[in-house]
Amino acid sequence: MLRPASSEFIELCRSQISLLTQSLGASLSAVYLTEHHLDRSFTQLIPIAAYPDRATPWTELEEIAFLPYEGQFQGLTPSLPNSVDPKLESTDSEVLPQSHQLILPLVKQQMLMGFLVTQRQDRQWDELEREQIQQITNTLAIACLLDQRGQWSEHRYQQQTELQTKRHELLHNFLHQFRNPLTALGTFGKLLLKRLAPADPNRAIAENMLRESRRLQDLLQHFNQSMDALEQSDRTLESDGSEASEQRLLRATPSLLPQLPPSLGQISLTLKSCTIEEIVASLLPSIEAIAEEKGLSLNCQIPPHLPLIEVDPTALTEVLNNLLENGIKYTPAPGHIYLQVTAHNAQNQLLIAISDTGPGIPPEDLPEVFKRHYRGVQAEGEIPGTGLGLAIAKDLTEQMQGTIKVFSPAAYPPKATQGTTFVVSLPIP
Repeated sequence: MLRPASSEFIELCRSQISLLTQSLGASLSAVYLTEHHLDRSFTQLIPIAAYPDRATPWTELEEIAFLPYEGQFQGLTPSLPNSVDPKLESTDSEVLPQSHQLILPLVKQQMLMGFLVTQRQDRQWDELEREQIQQITNTLAIACLLDQRGQWSEHRYQQQTELQTKRHELLHNFLHQFRNPLTALGTFGKLLLKRLAPADPNRAIAENMLRESRRLQDLLQHFNQSMDALEQSDRTLESDGSEASEQRLLRATPSLLPQLPPSLGQISLTLKSCTIEEIVASLLPSIEAIAEEKGLSLNCQIPPHLPLIEVDPTALTEVLNNLLENGIKYTPAPGHIYLQVTAHNAQNQLLIAISDTGPGIPPEDLPEVFKRHYRGVQAEGEIPGTGLGLAIAKDLTEQMQGTIKVFSPAAYPPKATQGTTFVVSLPIP
């Protein structure tokens, strides 16, 4: 639950009502804030500042019950007060039978937040003095609104921090539980390879199982490193929460503020010379199995003697695997998936085209397909997805100094009226 007021706001109230005594000769002044009861049965007034200071700043609280906006106390929330009549914001809002005593509501943006109560014994308030008191009331109303909003934002920030901590704990628990069966799968793959003869047709399946388990191990290690870097950044930001640090940050330029690691969320690539044939050969067995299970045919057209390319083999495998699996996912049986590779020596580019005979991508979705979590019209269908595969493929391709484009209808087969083609262009060194 939020506090009625911060210490800063209370100090402001004290300074403002002390002016009433020093400048206008008030004998007693107090500031009350509205506080809503938990069972919503009533709203009470909480005294937060008085001048001169007393244990009970105002003893005649029953007089406030005669205010015409008494009914507005119903339905107020602990965080921000509810709306009230806009007429309460007028300078004529002071009301009480006694002429030496003024009670003015703290109202801003049609919200009643409390009251300023002041009196003096020796004389009545003239019009100029009433205007000055109204200005003080308006200042307190603005400050109260900002204070309540600041407390609400701080409360929400604390809730989000707690939620983020719980999420981190859940992820760490999941990763710990995920690591053991993953290690076991890798061990089973090694044992299976030892039991299969080199000519056994099942050996390729076992090799793919072992390769995929290693790939998952690498991704798991990268994820752990990213989580550690993110938590370290959180601790750095939290350590700057002191008052001295806040002042230093306010004076600092944006370039001096705490920054997240630039590599956070990115896979560190190691480029080396390799052939496209060996990349495709490493992923074809699993892709062929997935396509066959769905009733699709996979057609590869890779001419011999293609030039070497400078890429990260793991990253390029991930790119092609995402594009091929994406085509398989959205192509109904019986359909076809095409993988074609050509070299444009004049432009020093190796082109890898992946086409399908699926329904294609609507024109309005084409400019957005590489955005993270964007699924477009597919989000309305029954095929599950996260909208991350194409975004990851684009990011990895660009890290290898390449480009990726999409065409729909597909560029292959010729004169296709549906389907999709993704073209990955990589530089030839």
